[in-house]
Amino acid sequence: MVEFDLIEVLVRKLAENGDAKVMKVCLEGLECLLSEFKEKQHLYGNQPHPALERLNECGGLTIIDQLQFHSDNEVYGAVSRIIENHLEFE
Repeated sequence: MVEFDLIEVLVRKLAENGDAKVMKVCLEGLECLLSEFKEKQHLYGNQPHPALERLNECGGLTIIDQLQFHSDNEVYGAVSRIIENHLEFE
């Protein structure tokens, strides 16, 4: 799926780029994709959505976890929304 490729591209940009504006755009893109996938979760029952699995496979969960401590308030806010609305960290 094209959306899964987009997840990988956004995660790669998050990992490569230290510019807070670029990071914020990437995080907003991920948040939009995850919101769309969340609406379709009923199709997968109790199984994790493939988009979340792809996010994990390409290292996105680790990067998002690390960005919880970012000094830019907008990056921190975007990360917080993603975690609160779409992810569960233990």
